[in-house]
Amino acid sequence: MSGSSGNSPRPPLWQLRPIPPVTASLALSCLLVSVPLLIWPNLYAFLGWSGPIQGHYWKILTSSFAHGVPGSAVVAPLPHLLGNLAIILTFGLLCERTLGSGRFFILTSATLLTHTIWKCMTVGGNGASGTVWGYLVFAVPLLFWDWRDRKGGVFRDLRFLSLILLFVFALFGVAADLSLRGYGLLNTTNQSHALSILTALPFAVVWLNIMHSNWEKSL
Repeated sequence: MSGSSGNSPRPPLWQLRPIPPVTASLALSCLLVSVPLLIWPNLYAFLGWSGPIQGHYWKILTSSFAHGVPGSAVVAPLPHLLGNLAIILTFGLLCERTLGSGRFFILTSATLLTHTIWKCMTVGGNGASGTVWGYLVFAVPLLFWDWRDRKGGVFRDLRFLSLILLFVFALFGVAADLSLRGYGLLNTTNQSHALSILTALPFAVVWLNIMHSNWEKSL
């Protein structure tokens, strides 16, 4: 079997190992900005995309790590934060392990930049999803390679099944939920997710062979 030694099976796709630096920094940034907002919602005026941006230009950046909108049933702060952390600490972590921290930093910077420009051109918004949804593009080959190498064994692995469920929910479930609640398929949240995915696509094409080579060396 490729990527393994002797008769030892390839280790599962996602293992509990130290979190690589860019993933850890991204998750920590979300926590440092968002947790105070859960305790003191008035801080949204200083850290989130609420109120005028003029004279408070740091909010263009901090809003990408602030989660939720106070009093909103659509974008409740805690579920919003936990959902994005789940993407960061699964697919983001896997991307960084297979791309390397340098390339992963470039990818994250690119999706953060396009999402920031999009926010400035539209109605703004809080949260990291416009940055991290691009990681879903890289999840497709990773999940496929894991299935290919372990065949039916992946379906007895709860970690693999959990990744599949998270991927499907992130890619389709969020959009479907918002659409069913009357916000339309082209609502701003879905637009930001789509932009992140489109930004990540060229990187995935260029770096696919590098990812596969690192995969063959085994995670």
